[in-house]
Amino acid sequence: MVSTSLTAQCISDDCGDIFADWAILNEEVAICEGVTFEVENQTLFPDIDFYVWDWGNGERDTVYQVSNHFYTYEFTDDYACSSDDELIVFNISLEIYRTCDQGQSCHTQIAPVAVRLRPRANFRAPEVICTGEVAQMINETCGDGDFLWIFPDGSTSTEMNPQYQ
Repeated sequence: MVSTSLTAQCISDDCGDIFADWAILNEEVAICEGVTFEVENQTLFPDIDFYVWDWGNGERDTVYQVSNHFYTYEFTDDYACSSDDELIVFNISLEIYRTCDQGQSCHTQIAPVAVRLRPRANFRAPEVICTGEVAQMINETCGDGDFLWIFPDGSTSTEMNPQYQ
């Protein structure tokens, strides 16, 4: 399992104590890549100037009201295939900020979320074959998984690198 880090963490109380609080709705254990999920901002403190969601992957969103937020993790094929794991753990944080004459109060709540990589099918086959020749399929799919090949005549194979004639 790959783990990531956050870009910032803030704890300051010049304007009094404040505490960030959030949760993933539906209490999901793992988020699927490409599927939008919702986080609920449960911060109860008034007079917060702004909220910063840090998704743990270098992306941050700043909002100015207590509201739920939506996010989708997407990865390039190269990134996903370079990982030996089917789950990548990101530390999501919600940072809250209040400013006053004395300075600033801020607080960060951090929690991990596991993102399950989607399957990525990839294969090679001969560009040209003659009638009666066997076509050798070469599987270049990254990650583990089961295989189901469906050929033009309706026949199937569950082999990793099947042949078709």
